Amino acid sequence: FCAAISEYDQMLFEDETQNRMMETKVLFDWVLKQRCFEKTSFMLFLNKFDIFEEKIQK
Repeated sequence: FCAAISEYDQMLFEDETQNRMMETKVLFDWVLKQRCFEKTSFMLFLNKFDIFEEKIQK
């Protein structure tokens, strides 16, 4: 599962009250709880680290 770490400070385009990273967490939680994935191992990849670094240096 991939999540953009750089989206920690962004809101959804379609709902500006929802944080993008929190929405990704909700989706990840939902996927993990699906019965068809009960015995499946998951890996979480946090991508866009370069953009994240630029943001936190400002």
